[in-house]
Amino acid sequence: MLSTEATATFYLQINNLKKQLQLLTYLFYSLIFCFGISVASAQYFGKNKVTNRKFDWMIHRTEHFDIYYYVENSRLVPIMADISEEAYEKHSEDFGHQIKSRTPLILYQSHTDFRDTNIILQELTEGVGGFAEIFKRRVVIPFTGSLEAFREVIYHELVHIFQYDIIYQKPVARIYSGEFMHSAPIWFIEGSADYLANDIDAMGEMVLRDGCLDNNILPLTRLKDFRALGSQVYLGYKIGQSAVGYLVDTYGREKIGEIMYELRQSRTKNLDKAFKNTLNVTVEEFDKSWQNWLRKRYWSMMANKDFPETVAENLTEDSRYSHSVKPIWSPSGDIVAYITGNEGFGEIILVSAKTGKRLFRVSKRFFHDEYEDILTNGNGLAWSPDGDRIAFLARYHKSVYLLEIDILAEEIRTRIKLKYDSAHSPTYHPDGERIVFAALENNQTDLFMINLVDRKIERITDDPFDDNYPM
Repeated sequence: MLSTEATATFYLQINNLKKQLQLLTYLFYSLIFCFGISVASAQYFGKNKVTNRKFDWMIHRTEHFDIYYYVENSRLVPIMADISEEAYEKHSEDFGHQIKSRTPLILYQSHTDFRDTNIILQELTEGVGGFAEIFKRRVVIPFTGSLEAFREVIYHELVHIFQYDIIYQKPVARIYSGEFMHSAPIWFIEGSADYLANDIDAMGEMVLRDGCLDNNILPLTRLKDFRALGSQVYLGYKIGQSAVGYLVDTYGREKIGEIMYELRQSRTKNLDKAFKNTLNVTVEEFDKSWQNWLRKRYWSMMANKDFPETVAENLTEDSRYSHSVKPIWSPSGDIVAYITGNEGFGEIILVSAKTGKRLFRVSKRFFHDEYEDILTNGNGLAWSPDGDRIAFLARYHKSVYLLEIDILAEEIRTRIKLKYDSAHSPTYHPDGERIVFAALENNQTDLFMINLVDRKIERITDDPFDDNYPM
C-alpha cells in the first residue's frame, strides 16, 4: 500500500493532471484538425518530451489490452495481464459495458522510469502512482514494489477507462460539440474508481472518521472538484468512495453504470439530473441521507472513546506546516524528530518531547545541493544509537541517496548515491556503522545493508515477496 502522504499526493497530482491533460489534449487535437498534422504510430507517443533515456518498447497482446513493456520489466507482464483482464471482466459486469477498442497499458518497471514518460508533459512527483489518459484511453503505470498497490492502481485506472468510454463515447464528436469542457463531479468519478477498485484500508477509514468527527465532511454539492478541501484532497477521495458505497448499499450496484449512461446523454454532465432519473432523488437529498448514515456510523463508535486532546499533548501546533509525519524517538527518549511539509518541500524538525519546543531544523534551504525530496514511504527517519546522527532517504535528480545529518555539527556527514529505483525505511544497526533499508531492484522489494565506513552494500533477502520495514 502507498503511505498516507504518498497516497494524498498521488490523488492530488492525478486530479491536477487530468484537468491539464484534458485541456492540452483538446488543444492538440484542435491543431491536428486545423493544420492536418498526422498522428504518429504507437511507438512514437509523446516523442517531443526531453527524457533521460529511451525505451525499446515491445507489445504483449491479451484479449482486451496491448501491454507496452521493455526487457527490464518483462517479468511483470504476465502479472499485469492477469490483473488487467480480471479487472476488465469485473468492471464490464459492473457497468454493463464492453469496450470495443483495445486499451493500451504502458508499464514502467519503476517510478524513476515512469518519471521519464513522454506521454504527458507534466513532471511526475514521487506520489503519483499512475494515470489514465482521457482521449487515447491509455493507462500508464509504474511498478513501485508492492503487488497489492500495483493491483489497486490497475483496477482504479481501468475504472476511468470505462468511465471515459461510456461518458465520452465518440471523442472527436465530443470535442466539436464542446462536451469535453464539461465533466461529472470529481467526487463521483473518483469515488466510483476507489470503490470499484476495493481501495479500502485502515488509513482511509481513519481519515474519513476524523473528517466526520471534526465536521469537515463538505456537502457533495460542493465537491465538483476538490479545491474546497485545500490540502485535504485524500479526504475528498474517501468521501467519494464512502458516498458511492452508500449508494450501492441503498440502491444497488447496477446504479453506478446506469448513472454513467445518464451522464452520457447529458451534454453538461449534469449529475443531479442523472440521480433524479436513476435514483429518484437529487444529489442534495442523497447527500443528506448519506451524511446522516455517516454520522450514525462514526459517532456511535466514539461513544466510549477519548479524543486525542484529552489524553495527549500536541507537539506540532505550528500552523506554517501542512503536515507532520514519521515521528521517531531519540535514543535518550527526550527528543522527537519528524518530517514536515513547508513551502512545497520536506524538512526534518527536532522538538522537545516534554514541551514541544523546536530544537533543530534540517532545512532544504541549507542543503539545496544535496537533496530535492525526502522520501517518506515506510519509516522515514532513523536515529543513530549514539544520538548524534539522523539518517533518511532522499531523491536528487531522479536518483535515490542515503543521507546522514550530524545534529551537533549541523552538517551532512554521509551522502551515498544508491543504484536502486526506490528505497525506504532506513534503520541503524546497533553498532551505528551499518544501515538496513528496503529497496526495489529487479521488480521486487528486498532488504539491503550498507556499511557506512566502506560503503559496501550487502543484499539480505532475495525473494518474490514484498520485504519491508526492517527494525
